[in-house]
Amino acid sequence: MDVSRFRVGDWVLVGAGVAMLVLGLAVPWVTVTFRGNDLPGARNAFDYPLTGGLAWLLVVAAGVVTFLRATRLLDDPRTPWTRLLVIGTALAVVLALLRLVLGPGDYSGAELGRGPGMVIAVLTSAAALVGAAANHRAEGGTLADLRSLTRRA
Repeated sequence: MDVSRFRVGDWVLVGAGVAMLVLGLAVPWVTVTFRGNDLPGARNAFDYPLTGGLAWLLVVAAGVVTFLRATRLLDDPRTPWTRLLVIGTALAVVLALLRLVLGPGDYSGAELGRGPGMVIAVLTSAAALVGAAANHRAEGGTLADLRSLTRRA
């Protein structure tokens, strides 16, 4: 594997994908307080299928696709990969932010708070979007390209 082909955007996207893969599952998304005692939060991205699980999946998939493209294991010139990655990571940012704003939800008798996993999800999603946008721009893409793709869909 020749890592000299990796662009800055590739490194950022792969790094964000790895961070989301590990930290999105290992770091609690919720803090729990019950009768004045702090309990460990056990929830992760998949306890929130739409706003957590889908955001997790989009960022991890973007990292995997970027790695495969950078190592030339995935080379399909007909597919607009950079545009798809920008749109997918932008959706992940929106979903992760929505989860952060909505909070962890309710549980009878316990107070739930936003855990570090939610914040990490927003940060890794944003980093993935920055990497995807950098790659899109490095390949000569513009904002108009993204608009044309969304219109066709």
